[in-house]
Amino acid sequence: MVHPVDVAVRKALRYWRLKREMSQQEVAAAVGVTYQMVQKYEAAESRVSVGRLCDLATALGVEIVDLVDCRG
Repeated sequence: MVHPVDVAVRKALRYWRLKREMSQQEVAAAVGVTYQMVQKYEAAESRVSVGRLCDLATALGVEIVDLVDCRG
């Protein structure tokens, strides 16, 4: 079962990526992963570590709190 916070992170990643008009490839290149990994993050198939979450926030030009909603 996927934790509600993981789902919230997935939605936030996709929201901010699309808002910034970035492709999954562009985000992946900025954080040093494959675009398939970004796909897995956005599908909540892979959990995002705190370090990677910081990298993603920086790449998307947002604060880390914009990607995490602990209320799910």
